[in-house]
This record gives sequence, C-alpha cells and structure tokens, in this order.
Amino acid sequence: MRILCVASQAEVRIGCAEEFLRGLPPRGPALLLVPSLAAGTELVARVLGPAQARFAWKKRTLGQLARELALPELARSGRVPLSGLSMEALVARVLHQLKARGALPRHGLLLERPGFARAMSKTLDELRMSGVAADKLREVAPELGQVLADYERELDVLQLADRAHIHAVAARACRPRVPMLALDVPLVHQCEAGLATALGAAASALCVTVARGDERSEAHWRDALGAELEVRRPVPADDHDLARLQRGLFAPRHEAEGGPRGRVSIVSSPGEAREAVEIARGMLAAAAEGVPFDRMAVLLRASESYRAVVEEALARAEVPAFFADGVRRPLSSGRAFLSLLACAQEGLSARGFAEYLSLGEYPRGEGEIATPRRWERLLVDAAVIGGRERWTRRLQGLIKEREDALEQVEESTPLVEEIAQLRALQAFASPLLDMLWALHGQKAADWGTWLEALRSLCGAALRTPEHVLNVLTELAPLGPIGPVTLAEVRRVLAPRLASFVLPSTGLGAGKVFVGTIDDARGRAFDIVFVPGLAERVFPQRIAEDPLLPDALRRALGAELWLAEERVAGERLLLRIAVGCARERLVLSFPRFDVAHGRPRVPSFYGLEVLQAIDGSLPAFDELTRRAEPGAAARMGYPAPDDARQAIDDAEYDLSMLSRLMRAPKEQRTGAARYLLLANAHLARALRFRARRWELWKFSPADGFVAIDDAGRALLAAQRFDQRSYSASALAQFAACPYRF
Repeated sequence: MRILCVASQAEVRIGCAEEFLRGLPPRGPALLLVPSLAAGTELVARVLGPAQARFAWKKRTLGQLARELALPELARSGRVPLSGLSMEALVARVLHQLKARGALPRHGLLLERPGFARAMSKTLDELRMSGVAADKLREVAPELGQVLADYERELDVLQLADRAHIHAVAARACRPRVPMLALDVPLVHQCEAGLATALGAAASALCVTVARGDERSEAHWRDALGAELEVRRPVPADDHDLARLQRGLFAPRHEAEGGPRGRVSIVSSPGEAREAVEIARGMLAAAAEGVPFDRMAVLLRASESYRAVVEEALARAEVPAFFADGVRRPLSSGRAFLSLLACAQEGLSARGFAEYLSLGEYPRGEGEIATPRRWERLLVDAAVIGGRERWTRRLQGLIKEREDALEQVEESTPLVEEIAQLRALQAFASPLLDMLWALHGQKAADWGTWLEALRSLCGAALRTPEHVLNVLTELAPLGPIGPVTLAEVRRVLAPRLASFVLPSTGLGAGKVFVGTIDDARGRAFDIVFVPGLAERVFPQRIAEDPLLPDALRRALGAELWLAEERVAGERLLLRIAVGCARERLVLSFPRFDVAHGRPRVPSFYGLEVLQAIDGSLPAFDELTRRAEPGAAARMGYPAPDDARQAIDDAEYDLSMLSRLMRAPKEQRTGAARYLLLANAHLARALRFRARRWELWKFSPADGFVAIDDAGRALLAAQRFDQRSYSASALAQFAACPYRF
C-alpha cells in the first residue's frame, strides 16, 4: 500500500494519516515521520484515544531519524556530529587559512566583516545538502569551490560529520521493513530526498501527506513511493469563505462569489504591539464562546519582530501560551561573564566588576559569606577606578581607615561587620583581578590562547558555568585563527551568552500554540491568527545569495533554491497557515511602523486572500477599507472604547477615563475615585502628578524639599570642611545630583 495525499486543509491530511494508522495491525511496529514531536503526539492521541497505547510505534522527525540511523556508523568511524556554532567556527577557520595562503583574492576582503562566516556556512550547508561537488563548483565559482574543498578536507581531518554526511550515512543504513507514515514532512534538499527514497524502499507500507503547493516535496515523495502509488487530492466541499480561501488561494482560476461569510477576518492595528493586543482580545472573546485555548494558534512569519510583543500581550491578558521553540530569557551566568570581560577590557573598571557582583553568579562554598550584600557599596566607598595596583591600594586603604575608626570607639558592631566584608571582598576579588589583568595585558592572540584563558576564568568566576563552557567548546575550531583582540572576542561571545532559549514544558494542553508557520505543519486548530500581513514582513523580501547568485546556481544545474522558488516558498507558508484553520482565520497587519516612524503598506497577499474569497481581484485600497480597525484603533490611546473589551486592568482604567473625559461634569465627579482605593502606590503617584501640574509653586512633588533645622544639621555634616570627597564622586554630582 502506497498512498500520497495532497490537500490544502491540514485537517484533511491528518484524517488521511489517521485512517492509515487505524488500518495497521494493532501489535505491529510502525515508523511515524513527523514535522515535530508535538504533531506526532497529537496524531497518536487522536488515533488511540485516552485508553490505548502502542509501544511499537516510533515517532521521529527526519533530522532525528537521520542521526539515529547514522550514529552506529559514526561511532565506528570515530566521527562527531557538527553543531551549528561549531560549523560556523570551522568555516571561519577554513577562510582564515585560505586567506593566509592568498587563495581568497575576492572573498578575503570581506573576511573581517561581522556575519561573513555565518553567511558562508549557510551557503556551504546548502551546497552540501544539495549534493554539489567541489570540483563542479570550481568550474563556475573558483573561490567558493576552493572553500568547499578545504571545508570537506577539514571535516575529514577533524573527524566531524555535518548534516549532509549524516543524511548520506543514514540513507545507507535503512534496513527494517515496517509500515511508515510521513505527515507533512518537507523535503527541501537532495540529501533529504535521498534519505526519503531509502526509507520508502525499506517500508512495507507507506502513506505520505503533503500540503497543496509544496511541489518540491511532492516530487521527491513521488520518487520515494515508486510507480505503484495511489494519489489522493481531496478538495473541501464547503462553500463558506474559509473553504473557498483554502481551495482558491494562489489558484490560476477563481470561483464566482458566493456562500456564507464570517469565518475569515482581516484586522488592521496601529502597530505590531497593538496588533498582538488585538490577537489576545480575540482569544478572550473566543474563549468566552467556549473555544479551548489549546485549539487556538498564533502562526508567525517574522518571529523576531512578533515573538516579544505576542508574549507580552498574552501575559497581560493572562492567556496561557505554549511557544513551540521556547522563549528567550536573560542568561545571568553569560551576562556575568561578559561583565568580567568588559571589566578586563576597560582596565579593571569598578563598574564592570560591580555589575558582575550584582548578577549573583559568584561561586559560593562552605565557610564563605553567602550574600555579600554590601560589596558594591564598598567598591564605591573605596573609590576604585581601575588598574591592578589601585585596586589593592584602595581596598587596603579603606580597611585601614575602618580599623582606625574602630580603635577610637569602644564597641561598634557595624564597623566590625564592614571590616569583615571588606576582607572577604579582597580575598574573593584578588585572584579574579589577577586573571582579568592578565587578559587586559594580552593585547592580541589567537583564538586558542583566548579560549584557554577564558575557560580558566569561567571555572573560577561563575557558579553555573555549564552554558558558557559549552559555547567556548563549540568555538574550539577557531583555535589557530588570529591574532584577535579581547574586544573582538567579547563581540563574538556577546550574542551567544547574553540570553538563552528556555524550552516550553509539556505538550501544550490548555495553552495557545505560538510558533512559526513551519512549526504548525501537521497540526490543525479551530482558530488561527496570522499577524504581520505587511510588505517585507509577509512575504519577506526576496534576495539572492550574494555568495552564490542565481546565475551561478543555474549553471551548476543542481536543486538549489532560485528566486522563483523563494517566491513559491513564501506562498506555501501562507497556504500552510490558512490550511491549519478548521473554523476561523484571522489575518492582521500593522498600519504603522512604530520603530521607524513611517506607514506600513499592507501585503499584496491580502489581495490574493480577497480574490480567493470573492472570485475577483479588488483594488488595493479595498483591502484597507475592508480591514476591521480593532477595538483599540486610536494610535495615541492604547485602550478600547468599550471597557468590557479590555484585556487587563490598565486597559480597563484607560477606557473608563476616556469615557469619563467625554461625559458631562456632573457624571465625572468622583467616578474615578476607585483608582485611589485600588492601589496605594497608584494613589500616591496620581496625587503627586496633580500637585506638579495644578500648584503654581514648587513642592516636594517636584523634588524640592523645604529646609528646616533638622535638614540644616544633616547638610552641615556633609560640607567640604567636615568631610572629604573623591574626584569620582564629585564628577558624579556634576553629571547628575540624583546619582551622587
């Protein structure tokens, strides 16, 4: 049995996969090839129900299966899989070696530009996955062919395995004959198609589902299925606007207008943040109608622009969310390490060391002071500016000053505690300062020297050094490259250490799904929200690879991505997003680019949506006219006109105040008094704001304090003839008295 199901609706494709699995022997093994483990788990739950289990069914993504099949052969040959960061480091190493030999007259000029090694690694990965040989590449792009040849040689010398090698080994290792299901698994490159062909030949029965419009994957799976296959192309028979859109999106011919409407909405908002708020508002309205949160999804095309605002909006609305690829969070150990590098780069600045202490990543052992809460203040009192000798002199001087003060009093517990804190700070900081001073003195060195020194610093300075050590280990292939300065090392490490991705826990039950459109392959939801339907957001701007332009790609004759295929890829993403919706689809776009202060142009994909629904292509201004403005449509007032539509207390209060400001005076008086009773801090802030704007003289609300006798006594003790001030403290006072 060989089945190929091509459909526009995800629910139809999932139904075909479900039918195939139900027809398998109840105790037999099966391989489920899925785009994500969450999609596979959801499919198995639908097939089996809550009271059944299949221990012989194995769920894998294509990448996971490739690594699993290739692992025994890799272990026998002594090869180690190459991570993304390690590949980038290895490519940078190859480029520097070629430049040293004078083999990069053209690309060598770009070698020092940030991001060049990353761009080159992406191009090499695509060439390797597409099966392009270095000799053939040399014929059309000599320099790039030399880079590919040297990169492949380094892989062999260092016994490393990249994605292409892993897929090739996995294709040779396919042996067992078991039924196999491939649910919406894309086949982008030739190596993936080769593995799919080997899997298809080894499978006793095979069912493949492909999204309509994914022509490359469909062609590859046809080759994998062989000649004797059953092709199914079910078409949605419903006549409502969502079904018409799923049938006719990007179709060459369109149906005449007809059928009920209301399942497809297009919403416009002032900006991306307000767009996310409108999505949260729509979710609350749907939940009030009885739709569970885990049957809703937000599918992002430009996740870097929308992830943070969607996360904030859902948190404000108290809507539980499951982020498919996790959420980005600050990494305290990485930031502490970067602060130490900044301290070394600036010649042992007290600011950098104080920032390191404030993050709480210092090691804590038995017998040590667990919480040096006063260390940052002691650094200010010691007036440490920088330099190793000055650190020693200033700390020792402050200890001597406190000891002299202690001798002049009979008993002073605070002074005793402060001296103990100073000695603890001195004992803790001295070895770290020595290491940082050595880094400062190392003006330039190769990466191997820097990495060895940074590993030692990491072990001595961080309580949880695992993530930092992992990053340093992945950069090991950079070893012979140099010389580089400490500033360049810090610039490379900063984006990799400042934050980390925290994976979402569980399978998303009871939570809204938030992810990219590719993350939603193989899944269906009752309501789907697709934000960012604006130009250069969705679709993204189509650009050629500057290292391997389309003209050279055509000359190679391999299955490399060209401009027309990139356009088709953008269209496919919208088709997948539209097909994920069972009952309702909400498309939205921002009217204004808040970051750059300019209007946004709606995407022409919106016209394609209207054409598929109406049967005719409307004028461009028709899209803006038909878009719903949302509940909070005003640019300068982030709250709905109806307070009942507010997603949180802040929106509710702003909505109430907006209504009261338009009401007659007799209705306004006392109507907002609940704000003074709701929160003491808010009440104080409102009263101080009123005093600043309504009183005609300065008051404590403006930051001015009336001096009385007690105040004069306090100020007298701070005069120049009563105490001394460091130059740094006076400079702070001149810059900003509030920081003094």
